[in-house]
Amino acid sequence: MSIVPFSEPFAAPAAHVSPTSAPSLVRDHLVVVELRAGQVLSEPGEPLDHLYLPETAVVAEELDGRLPFAVVGRGGIIGGAAVLGAATARARAVVYVGGRSARVSAETLRWLHDESPAVRAWLGAHLRLDFLRLAHRSSCAGTHRVVARLADLLVALHESTTSASIPLTHEQLAAMLAVQRRATVTVAVGELRAAGTVALGRRGLKVLDPTALCRFACGCHHAARFAAAREAITARVRLATSSAALLA
Repeated sequence: MSIVPFSEPFAAPAAHVSPTSAPSLVRDHLVVVELRAGQVLSEPGEPLDHLYLPETAVVAEELDGRLPFAVVGRGGIIGGAAVLGAATARARAVVYVGGRSARVSAETLRWLHDESPAVRAWLGAHLRLDFLRLAHRSSCAGTHRVVARLADLLVALHESTTSASIPLTHEQLAAMLAVQRRATVTVAVGELRAAGTVALGRRGLKVLDPTALCRFACGCHHAARFAAAREAITARVRLATSSAALLA
């Protein structure tokens, strides 16, 4: 097995939890939708009617309507608590970067989750990735420099949107990094610009050199995805082993 260092770009290791690789039972119920930047998918206390699995869109879950505590792109899921029994949304979910997403009825996915071991394993991979992202984000904020965290965030956004353009303001990036001062992000952007990794675009930033940007990044984004991929593979092996035992 080859290990790809964080300093080099690579295909998303969590691709196996994307909508396109969902069990056929789930794919039959997925609807592809285009999400608009600024679109609100849920408000705290509202019924969780649908779950969203972003492909090129990026969605943030916000506390108090302004502070994003989770940023979800490809490989993640919005509204996953509905499958675990939650009837209402825990936070405000708003689209930060418009793009494509799969959508599925929460009621349908709950039924599939209860009936199918394959669906449980697939959905569990999504939820584990979201949990690991939160865990790495919390530890990252206290241990890494803002420029390294910003580079890591831009790498994640670049991979999720499959676009060189990151249509986010410095204020939005500061909120996503839990940095109180916009000027702190501006200084970090200046450092990345000086290194030739990003440039200012018409609507936000443009990634010029993904490989160099990865070298600036702290690596927490990729660490979370590798951990989730490893756990998902283990779960799939267990499922295959138990299925084989039943057939024996």
